[in-house]
Amino acid sequence: MLPSTASALLCLAIRHVGASDSTLEPKCGLNLLQYAVESDETVTSNCKGWCSTNTFDWTAKCGWGTCGGCDICDSIALPTVRPTPSPTQSIAGCRSWCADDSSPWKAKCSWANCHACDHCPQPTPSPTQLPTSPPTGAPTASPSEPPTPPPTGVPTPSPTTPPPTTPLQNPDLVAYWDADACGPHGDDYHWDWCGERAFQCKDFVGTTLCDTGMAKLVATLGDGTSRSTTIAGCDYQYYAQYKCLEEQDSNADLVAYWDSGTCGPHGDDYHWDWCGQAAFTCQAEVTTAACPSGKAKLVATLGDGTDRSTTIAGCDYQYYAQYACDTTTPSPTAPPAPTPSPTCNTAFDNTKCNSWLLDACCGIEVTVGCTDGYEVVRTGSCGLVGLKTQYTCRPPC
Repeated sequence: MLPSTASALLCLAIRHVGASDSTLEPKCGLNLLQYAVESDETVTSNCKGWCSTNTFDWTAKCGWGTCGGCDICDSIALPTVRPTPSPTQSIAGCRSWCADDSSPWKAKCSWANCHACDHCPQPTPSPTQLPTSPPTGAPTASPSEPPTPPPTGVPTPSPTTPPPTTPLQNPDLVAYWDADACGPHGDDYHWDWCGERAFQCKDFVGTTLCDTGMAKLVATLGDGTSRSTTIAGCDYQYYAQYKCLEEQDSNADLVAYWDSGTCGPHGDDYHWDWCGQAAFTCQAEVTTAACPSGKAKLVATLGDGTDRSTTIAGCDYQYYAQYACDTTTPSPTAPPAPTPSPTCNTAFDNTKCNSWLLDACCGIEVTVGCTDGYEVVRTGSCGLVGLKTQYTCRPPC
């Protein structure tokens, strides 16, 4: 293929001699245009070298971004005069001929040389953020004392005391009997703490969830009947909340344990005599000055008495027993029954008769008598002719 310059010269020569080769004409037009473009090294970006050779009318080419910067676009005479007066001076993005061009503004506003004219919508500038002035403090008006309303005679209702709210506790220290296994820890969690279906929750339970090994009951919901309470959309027969027994709790001293080594909180084998020492037979009730009642009752045990069978707060124990003060009010002691008045023994005793005539209970009047202080009780007459007195003896009243 010939270089573009040589091809262009060849085409000019052919046209000069009047040759009319229909197969060469399109190629010559292309080579002449290519030659014009390649030879124009001084054109600007808005006025390409081929703009002058393009066959379109300048009124159209001046609207192109590649030809709108040509000098002719500032002086070209346009055929149509618009009613709107043309600007006397071109500005960047709005040439003087834009207003006179017959093309619609919708098209012209997309041209690089006309997009900034007044007829074209301009982008809305971002609003400038004004600094916020500090608020001016209004002077505080002096409080005016409202007039005292006349009494209406209607008694003022007493304020309603809101129901007490249960403080949040460890969500794992709960025992419940749920309906449909909807509880947060699975079906019937720790319900043995409350006697399962009996709903008899223990005041204290042994659990490794607490550092002290013990938890105490703080609240219950429900009454043990079907779906008697609802929490977070789950129905329960009952729901019991426990709380760890803290070291500062007075009941924390009411423990008995057999520890491995001497790691227990109160020294080696504290109160283990309450549980028969190594026998692990804990007494149901012990006497202690630590309780106002003088007695403490067993509430829970951990471990089974074998070596290191339970661990609490990093200490191993053979067993660990928790006691609590017995707060049961003792029944008042009944006063001793009064000594009954002696009753008179009316039983007769004939062995006490003491007649002189050897007829024990039948004698003449002067011989009638009883021994041992018994009294004579005359009962009739006796003897062959009834001349004697029949009697018996009774103890004195």
